[in-house]
Amino acid sequence: MSKVDQIKALRIKRAEEAERKASAKPKKTAKAKAAKKSEPAKSEMIVVRRGRPRVEERDKTLAATKPWRKMNMSRATWYRRQSEQKAAEQAGK
Repeated sequence: MSKVDQIKALRIKRAEEAERKASAKPKKTAKAKAAKKSEPAKSEMIVVRRGRPRVEERDKTLAATKPWRKMNMSRATWYRRQSEQKAAEQAGK
């Protein structure tokens, strides 16, 4: 058997295995269906807004208030220290 014939046979074998796996997929059980129904609807989910704040709320943002300037430090240092403080608070809980 030549190399080309071996490759063809291997491809045919892999295709047959893929067909068997596709046809042998497990069917959804009653437990899986019940779990899906228990998930909250999209209308019930909490929406977290991302992106730019509204015009009315821009003056309240950190970029507008610039608390790092009041503490006489760089913005990066201020954010780093904030994350360190949050980590310390969570570790203390």
